[in-house]
Amino acid sequence: MILLKFGGKSLANGNGIDNTISIITSKIKSNKKVTIILSARGKTTDNLEFFLEYAKLKKDFSLQWQQFKQYQIAPCLDVDLNKEFELLENIFNEITLTESYTPKIKDLVLAQGEILATKLVSKILNNNGIDSIAIDSRLFLKTDSTFGNAKILEVISANKTIAFFNTLCKDKLPIVTGFIASNMDNDTTTLGRNGSNYSTSIIANYLNAKEIHSYTHIDGIYTANPDKVSSAKIMEHLTFSEANELANFGASILHPKTISPLTKKEIPLRILNTFNSNNNGTTISNNNLTNNIKSVTIQENSSLVHIKGRDLLSYGEIDMRIFNLLNSLQINVGIISQSSSETNISFLIPKTHTNRVIIALKNEFLVEFSNNNITSIVAQNNISLITIIGQNVNNFAPIFKQLNASKIHILSIHNNFNRNNISLIVKSNTANKAANIIHSQIFSSYKKNVFIRNRKIFPWNLNASKNSIYRK
Repeated sequence: MILLKFGGKSLANGNGIDNTISIITSKIKSNKKVTIILSARGKTTDNLEFFLEYAKLKKDFSLQWQQFKQYQIAPCLDVDLNKEFELLENIFNEITLTESYTPKIKDLVLAQGEILATKLVSKILNNNGIDSIAIDSRLFLKTDSTFGNAKILEVISANKTIAFFNTLCKDKLPIVTGFIASNMDNDTTTLGRNGSNYSTSIIANYLNAKEIHSYTHIDGIYTANPDKVSSAKIMEHLTFSEANELANFGASILHPKTISPLTKKEIPLRILNTFNSNNNGTTISNNNLTNNIKSVTIQENSSLVHIKGRDLLSYGEIDMRIFNLLNSLQINVGIISQSSSETNISFLIPKTHTNRVIIALKNEFLVEFSNNNITSIVAQNNISLITIIGQNVNNFAPIFKQLNASKIHILSIHNNFNRNNISLIVKSNTANKAANIIHSQIFSSYKKNVFIRNRKIFPWNLNASKNSIYRK
């Protein structure tokens, strides 16, 4: 069995949904055994978040709501989505009355995006003579109750998924919701960043799928973000290990939790373009055809938090307290550095969390502030992290020299344990320039190890991002 996963832009009204239906139909006609996993369509998730906020603020969004409903049914006017629309309307009315909503309610609202998508696509396929059924993954994917970023309960979910699919009529094509699950009380949960791709990976793992074809709006994975680096090239093959490295340093379509279930069963993942049927995309598998891929990634919208004091490691395991606090706030920490004199600890966090991290840290270290063991906790905003994957530190000197000649100020430099990844912290206004210099230096002498394909920009996508791998 092959799992076909379609992202939001692949399901948007117009060429997206038309091409998606065409791809699915072609697979069925060629007698392929497939299961379909869907994200919410177009900007549905963003719209639902907008409605939540407007309801909370008691703002009128009746016009936008009518437009939303019209958009959802536009590709198939006889689809029945009244149950979902009524549920959402009731929730929004309650939020307007209380002027608040919980993470639990937010998950229930956002889940409707995927449910609407599966019902619509199933109806279109049925109208076209393909017997399909919309399937709600909340029936078998079970999680804890961390709303917004729930953790899959592996054994329970595996058993329920296998049992559920064994009951399905083999002549019906399953159209399954991505991104959503439920806890043991059957409350709706969502799987967080990259949730639909994660759903696809774990279902593939449980059902021992042959491979996954993940359809999106890009031609594959590049050696750098082509919106930032004009000379970026397509990488036709990656190993699971290489994909994991990319996932950890900016390529969000390759979130580590998406790769892990595939690695366990060695299930290949192909990333394909819904809008470019002639493109072979990028294949991720255990076949090492690349001889050490190199890539340049940029993580933007970061802040560098600095904690300064006297002999920090001598006072109450301060480093442990810092990271326990950040863990309790569910904030992922990037690069960590400490001065040799033990008077300064710095770490990278997402910019959106900066204010609450600073407040929480100051509250945590009130005693240390009072006795001057900690003298300041400050954040340096507008920071970017550039990572050169597959670059040995021993060969980095020429690149460093070129960056220095171009007046790129490096705030901090780090390399991993295996000495084959280098990360640079720079100011955001120099990140694009730095990435272009690094990419040019690397690939001017490394072309033999990169598989190159021409990128195409289509008339209907002229204003769209050529590459959003650095994003559900």
